[in-house]
Amino acid sequence: MRNRIQKAFTLVELLVVIAIIGILIALLLPAVQAAREAARRMRCTNNLKQLGVALLNYESTHGVFPPGEVHSGTWDPTYQDPYDYQHCDWEGKVGMWCNLIFPFMEQQAAYDKLDFEITPQYDSPDNEEVMHMLFPGLLCPSDPYWGMTILWPESNLNGGHSARIMHYYAVTGSDRNTTNTHGDQKPGQNSRNHCNRHDGVFYNDSRTTIAAIKDGTSNTAMLCEVWGRKYANHQQIIGDPRGVEGSRGMNLHTAVYFDFTPNSFHLDAWAAASFHPGGANAVRVDGSVQFVSDTIDLPTFEAFATISGGESLPGL
Repeated sequence: MRNRIQKAFTLVELLVVIAIIGILIALLLPAVQAAREAARRMRCTNNLKQLGVALLNYESTHGVFPPGEVHSGTWDPTYQDPYDYQHCDWEGKVGMWCNLIFPFMEQQAAYDKLDFEITPQYDSPDNEEVMHMLFPGLLCPSDPYWGMTILWPESNLNGGHSARIMHYYAVTGSDRNTTNTHGDQKPGQNSRNHCNRHDGVFYNDSRTTIAAIKDGTSNTAMLCEVWGRKYANHQQIIGDPRGVEGSRGMNLHTAVYFDFTPNSFHLDAWAAASFHPGGANAVRVDGSVQFVSDTIDLPTFEAFATISGGESLPGL
């Protein structure tokens, strides 16, 4: 009877096979991650397209785009802070561009809950409930954090309130430090720069029309991605269970300025930034979405934010 010879892998052959499998996995993982990010970026683009359509439908219905924020009212000389004016109250009304377009985002129920007259907005439990709601269309799928953010704890404002983070902010312009006031502040005093009249589509109590966009709707941005806070890794306030470092979310001042190119990492809550590699998505006033590269030159990016600057947009 002939002896059977059993074949088996040698140790060297086994190690070679393991090495080949490891190499294949190493080659495959980046491709899988890239495919997943491409899908997330597509969802983000679709979110912004839907917001663009909602803003255009609002403009078609009302004749103007919604204000960046609603602060209008008569200046009160008894107000303790001499720098808070008609257009500048950090605890103002709930009305801002985002929740004003809820009816055009199929969010009529959330819209109906809001009290647009009460000041500050947190005095209405319904307002705060809406500010805590999860609206996936306002959140970038490439950012794993969709939770709450604390409202400027370092200034000891807002009495411990929080709001849902947002990743899409309204383009206010390129002139963050402008001194162009609304013209109705108390004589002899200037408003804070964030509260002034800016050179973009949205700012406090803005009433921008399509006709006012002299640079053209395809040459002007109206929304852009942001981190929604200063730090990408959400530096936790030690001992504070409410959320991450001070920022703005579903409440007030979701405004972005194009005074730094995307993802410049200068630790600013109001700067263009995204979790997509290479740039950030922005919505033009015509409703189209533009992926703006990190390498765009600053003058072109600033020109993209203005409504009537008369600039050209080479390379955008």
